[in-house]
Amino acid sequence: MALLVSVGPAVLWPGDAPWFWDEPLEIGEALTANEDHQLAEHGLHGSFPFPYGALGVHIDQFWLLFTHDPRVLVVLHALFCTIPTTIALLWLARTLRLSPWFAVAVLAAPHLWFESRRLWQPSFCIPLGAMAIAAHASFLRTRSGRSLVLAIACAIAPLFVHLQCLPLSLAILGHLAWRHRPALRRHWKPIVAVIAGFVTLHGTYILTACIMILARCFSYIRTGHNSNTPLAQAWWGPVLGGRLFSGFEWGFGTSRLARAVDLASSAAMPLVWLGMALAIWKLATTLRRRQRSHPAPAAVPNGTSESSARSAILLVCLAGFFLHVVLCAVFRLSPGTHYFFGTFGIYVVFAWLGLDALPHQALRALVSTLYGLSAAAITVAWIWHVHCDSWARTLSPTLDDQIAVVRQLNRYADTWAYTDVPAYRDRPYVLLCLRRLLPPAPGEPRAYSGRLVIRYRQGRDGQPTDHIELVETRGQPPGAKLIPLVAESEQQVRTIDAVGKLGTPTSLPMPNARPDGR
Repeated sequence: MALLVSVGPAVLWPGDAPWFWDEPLEIGEALTANEDHQLAEHGLHGSFPFPYGALGVHIDQFWLLFTHDPRVLVVLHALFCTIPTTIALLWLARTLRLSPWFAVAVLAAPHLWFESRRLWQPSFCIPLGAMAIAAHASFLRTRSGRSLVLAIACAIAPLFVHLQCLPLSLAILGHLAWRHRPALRRHWKPIVAVIAGFVTLHGTYILTACIMILARCFSYIRTGHNSNTPLAQAWWGPVLGGRLFSGFEWGFGTSRLARAVDLASSAAMPLVWLGMALAIWKLATTLRRRQRSHPAPAAVPNGTSESSARSAILLVCLAGFFLHVVLCAVFRLSPGTHYFFGTFGIYVVFAWLGLDALPHQALRALVSTLYGLSAAAITVAWIWHVHCDSWARTLSPTLDDQIAVVRQLNRYADTWAYTDVPAYRDRPYVLLCLRRLLPPAPGEPRAYSGRLVIRYRQGRDGQPTDHIELVETRGQPPGAKLIPLVAESEQQVRTIDAVGKLGTPTSLPMPNARPDGR
C-alpha cells in the first residue's frame, strides 16, 4: 500500500515533469563528465560561491550510460527517491512501534510527489536522510552491526549531495561517537571501509571544500544568502519545516470544501510542533533526573527498550533541529521548502511522535486519516491539472511539450529563434541542455527557416494556454527574445554557469545565419 501511494503518482505520466532551473545544468554536467570518460569532481555551485558534492552527478552519469530519454530519467529518479523513503519510514514505524498508516499519509504529500520527479540532486537528501534515521533507530534497538554501518553510510552520503544535510549528519554521527564508542570499535572494519570508499570517490572535493570553508566561511556569514532573508525570518524558518509534507502552499481551490482540505492537509505542522515540545520536555526530564542522580532505565540485552530508543531518537532529532536553526540563522538561509530536504526525517519523527502522543486511538486515527486523504486529494488534483493544462508559466512547460519542440527543432538548421517562454527567454541553457540529450539523427537533412518562434499555444477558444509550440512566422510575440538554439562548441557548453546565464562565446553565428553563410 505504501509503495503504491509513493511510487504510483511519481512514475505516472513522467512527461509531465518540469524541466527548468538547475535540472538541465546538473544533467549537462553528467553528460560532459561521461563524454570526458571520468567521474565529476563536484556538483553545481549554489547560492553561495561554493561547489556541492558530486554524488548526485555520479548517479546521473550512471543512468546516462543506458538512456538519454529525459522521461526515463524522471522514472529512475522517482524510483530512487520514493522506494528508499518508503522502506525507511516503514522500517522506522516497525522499530519504534509507530503507526505505519501515518507513513502512508506522509508519502501522499504533494511536495514529495513533485520533488521525486524533478531531476534535481538535492532531492536525493530525502531518502538518504530518512534511511539514516531508520537505520540509527534499528541500531539502538538491536545493536545490529549492519544497521550501524548503514546509518553511518547514509549519514555521510548526503553530505556529498548538499550541505543542508549537515545538521542531521552531525546529530547522528555525534550521538554514535558520544554514546556508542564500544560499538564503533567492535565494527571498525566495515566502518573504515565505508569511509575509505567515500574518500576514494570524493577525496579531491573533500580537500577543496575544507579549504574553501576555512578561507571563506566568515565571508559567507557576512554576505548571507542571496535571498536577503531577514535574520528573524531565518531563525523562525526551521519551525515551519513540516511544510515539506503538508499541502501548505499548494492550494486546492477557493470553495469551503477546498479550504477545508487545505486546512486538513496542514495538520502535519501542529503535529511537528507537538513532537518538538515532547522532545524538549523529555530532554528537560532527563537533565533533572541526572541532577537528582537517578539511575537511567536498564537496557534490554543486546539493545535498548522501545521507550529508550524513542527517547534517544527524539533527542537526536532535537539536536539536528537546533543545529539546523543555527545554520539557517548564521547564513540567513531562505525558509523555502527545498532547504528542508536534508532534515526531512527529523520533521517526520517529530510529527509521528506528536501523533502518537494524542490521548485516544480514535483521535489518532481520525487525524492521520484526514491528513492523509487531504494530502492525497491535493496531489491527485495537481497531477490531473498538470496533465491537462501544464505547469504555470512562471515555472516550466512540461517535459513532453519541451521534447516535442526539440524534435521539431531537429528538422531545422536554424541557430537562433525568438521566444516569449520565460523558461527559455531567461535561461537559454534549459533548451540547449535538452537538445544535447536529444540531438538530430546523424545524416538527417535539415531545412533553414529563419522564421522560428517558440511561443505559447492558443486554445480552441482563442485564449492562450500554458502549452508551448514551435511555429514559423514573421511576427514575434510581445516581450520575445532572440535565443541561441545550438552551442558553438563544447567549451561554450562548459561556460554555462550555475545562475543560469549563457556564457559569452567569442564568435556565435549571426542570428538565423544560413548554413552557407549568406
